[in-house]
Amino acid sequence: LGPYGTIDKIGCSIFYKYPAPLGQKNQTYFYYVLKIVKSHKKENAVDYTQEVIIGANQEKIFTAIAQNLEKWWGITDLAVTKIGDEFTTSFGPTFWKFRIAGFLPGKKITWKCIDAKHVHEGHGDIEKEWIGTTVYWTIEPEGNQAKVSVVHEGLTPDLNCYSVCEPAWDHFILDSLKSYAETGKGKPHLQ
Repeated sequence: LGPYGTIDKIGCSIFYKYPAPLGQKNQTYFYYVLKIVKSHKKENAVDYTQEVIIGANQEKIFTAIAQNLEKWWGITDLAVTKIGDEFTTSFGPTFWKFRIAGFLPGKKITWKCIDAKHVHEGHGDIEKEWIGTTVYWTIEPEGNQAKVSVVHEGLTPDLNCYSVCEPAWDHFILDSLKSYAETGKGKPHLQ
């Protein structure tokens, strides 16, 4: 027993063929159809991804990402210390609220966006685009430095905010976080 048919694109169907209950004279079959539902992400869309080598140890970088966001990203209400904790980062009227979905001190932290109001002049229809996206941070040793890898799953070029979010993330990761971890002085957005 198993699927009859193939999945080759969004919108196709899978047919499951199950035998009739025992004791029936004729071998009839029940068919169930599962419809593949279109996801919010376009086919072949690539999630935002970035890597940076930072001249600091893993623990210091992890602390910056978990507890000192206001030093390199934006105004943040709470530091996080475990899975399930929540925090909100804001830039004026814009905010993103995250729940911690993964927490391995010194190595990995995962933020799941659970609410947002993204306001940016000239970019309509972006307020809620981050809701349901997930930011994966991985910190690995790289000699006497550390490599930080970031994947913002769901932040793809087909989103209206991508032309603003991609260069902003690049600034905050490649410049501000790196500067904060190495020198103690980041370049956050605190308005």
